[in-house]
Amino acid sequence: MHTNLDVNLIAGVKLNAIAKQHPQYALVAETAKSVLRVVIEDELLSPTQLAKLLNERTDETWSVRRVNKLLIE
Repeated sequence: MHTNLDVNLIAGVKLNAIAKQHPQYALVAETAKSVLRVVIEDELLSPTQLAKLLNERTDETWSVRRVNKLLIE
């Protein structure tokens, strides 16, 4: 599946998932995420806008609560 998401953002989400499944790697994952820079272009998106985009672009159901939970993690 092709998305317009930044590769560093995708890498950060993957690192979060690894750290969640393997807590012993949490510190390493945080260190690795610190070098992943995501350029902010024109505007920021709210969790509601993100949920709408993710619902349109993936085969999953994204609620605002789910997006917020992911952002917090």
